[in-house]
Amino acid sequence: MKTLRTLVLATAVSAGLLGSAGVIAATQGTAGPTSKGTFDIKFEKGSVAKVWGFSDIPLNGTQISESTAATDLICVFTNKAVLSNDYQLEIASLNKFQLVGAGSDGSTAIDYGIKVSGYGQGSGSLDNSSITPGTDLNVISTTNLKAGALLTQPKPNLDCANENAQIAVWVTSDISSLAGGSYSDTVTLVVTPQ
Repeated sequence: MKTLRTLVLATAVSAGLLGSAGVIAATQGTAGPTSKGTFDIKFEKGSVAKVWGFSDIPLNGTQISESTAATDLICVFTNKAVLSNDYQLEIASLNKFQLVGAGSDGSTAIDYGIKVSGYGQGSGSLDNSSITPGTDLNVISTTNLKAGALLTQPKPNLDCANENAQIAVWVTSDISSLAGGSYSDTVTLVVTPQ
C-alpha cells in the first residue's frame, strides 16, 4: 500500500499536479530596433478561517438547562465564498464533555451540555445532546454552520466585534447534593472553510 501511495505521489509530482494551478509563461525580448517581452500577473488567495474572541465560561450552579445556560459570543471568519461562507465546526473536549475535579465527597465529574450556534448573521448549530458525556467520544462536528456574507463578517485582523456565533454551556448532572469542589474542562473549537 505504501508503494502504491508513493507511486501515485510521484506521478502527481511529475505531472505537475501538486500546487500548480496554471503555468505563467513569460516571453523574453530579442535584440533589435525594438524589443518586446511579455509576462502574466497572477494572484491566488487560499481559503482561510479564524475563530476568536473567547472568554472562560464560569458556571455557578444556576445554569441547569439550555435556556439558563452561561454564554459567550465569539467571532468566526471564513472566506470560501462571497455570501454564506459555510464552515465545518469541530468541538473537542479534553474530558469527554464532563467537568472533572475533586469534590470534598470524592465526586469527580459533572456532565454538561454545550451548544455553538450562529448569532446575528451567523446560522446553524452544533451541540452534544446526541452523545453521553464521559463516553469515549470527545469530539463532535458538523458542516451546517454559516459565518455570513464576506463583507459583513467580523474582520480577522481586528478585535472580535460584530460577533456571529455563540457558545452556551449548562450542567446536565443533578448537582443538588454535590459536595463543594472545583470542576473544569478544556474545550477546543476548530473551524474549517467548506
